Amino acid sequence: MSDLGDPYVEIGEPPDERELEARDALREFFQKNRETVFFSRQLEVLYENTYFHWITNRAIRDLEAEGLAKSEWRQLRTGTSIKLV
Repeated sequence: MSDLGDPYVEIGEPPDERELEARDALREFFQKNRETVFFSRQLEVLYENTYFHWITNRAIRDLEAEGLAKSEWRQLRTGTSIKLV
């Protein structure tokens, strides 16, 4: 991370209404799938017909901050990394 901080945080701006909707949808999804692990991108694709991928990603991060979801990064043998939620 750079000294500029998180580039995805809008200081002082309330969340977008679609982001709030995405949070509610994901909150319900996680409650129904409590024992299942998903890739972050998998969730973005799952909801891509409803929300832009960055909206879903922000909603996931917000739910992590609330403590509703947990995540961790894993490195694959190929050298790339994935985020598990």
